[in-house]
Amino acid sequence: MNEREESWLRITYQNANGELHPFLSRLQTDTLGRSLHEEWQEWLASCTCGWEPRFQNMTGEYFPTARYHQSISSNCQLHQTVEAFGRFCAIAEQEWLKVADWYTFIQS
Repeated sequence: MNEREESWLRITYQNANGELHPFLSRLQTDTLGRSLHEEWQEWLASCTCGWEPRFQNMTGEYFPTARYHQSISSNCQLHQTVEAFGRFCAIAEQEWLKVADWYTFIQS
């Protein structure tokens, strides 16, 4: 995405008050929004990985990645992104736990 598209998405999301339904509705009614949505769908469809969650271990991750699932390619850009988000969530949770008691104490 370029800066114009990112700006459009931020403004559209803000105008939707952070709600999914109005955001998606605005995506569908705008030429740029439809174009971005189509681009995202093409990117998602580019993944040819397969996995069967009932046969594989999900321990230690939020979403399926090549680290634990043999049928997911470590070169898949989509799953590399998923893995990065998973790491971000794990770090955020870990760091939150360090300050949660302090934050709760300060707020009361």
